[in-house]
Parts: sequence; C-alpha cells; structure tokens
Amino acid sequence: MVDSPNPAQTQPPAVSRPGRAANGRFAKGNKAAKGGGGGRPHAYAQDYQAEMRSALDMATWRGVIDKAIAQALDGDNRARLFLASYVMGQPVQQVVADLTGSRDRLMSVLGEIEASLPEVEDGGA
Repeated sequence: MVDSPNPAQTQPPAVSRPGRAANGRFAKGNKAAKGGGGGRPHAYAQDYQAEMRSALDMATWRGVIDKAIAQALDGDNRARLFLASYVMGQPVQQVVADLTGSRDRLMSVLGEIEASLPEVEDGGA
C-alpha cells in the first residue's frame, strides 16, 4: 500500500510574480504595498488652501461672520451651527458602558421610565 502525500502538507512551488518577493509578499517599491502614499499628495490640498487664503482676507471674513451672526439672531439654525462650530468646535459624543450589574441597572431605569410616563386610558379595545 502506497501512502499518498497529505494535501495540507504539500506546498505549490514558489512562482515569482512581478512586484512580489519569493515568499509571495509585496516587494519593496511595489505601489500596492502598505505605506505607498496613495491618493492625492498633501501639496494638492495646500494649493487650494493657499488660494483660499489669498482670496479671503480678514475684512471679507469679518463680513461673513457678521452675516452669520445676523442670520443666527434671526433664528437661522444653520447659521447658529456654523458659528458654534468655529467658536466651540464640534461636540464630542461620549459613551459610558457600565457592565457591572447591568441587568439590575437596566430594570431600574426601565422602571423609572415607566413610572414617569403619563397614565393613558384604554380606548375600549
């Protein structure tokens, strides 16, 4: 009886592919490898920022701020959000997870919510 080799132990012969090392990983200099700096270079965005700064002087920016303040005072929610984002920054959402005694705490909170709800009469159903 002849033992056939275990397919899990046999390895296919190493095939050299362009841009790959002998072990199959990306070779140094391969553009698909990590850290390849894909996407637009940072200088691209800096050009637009520089152009924006040259076109928007402080006097013009002050006019934008004055207009936003007037709109916010007239009740424009988007103007209020715009001003708040510059003055206070974007809000940070915090999530606190208390896993100790979570079932008891959940039942307590649900009981408090149920107690705070107004009584509603059944419509005869």
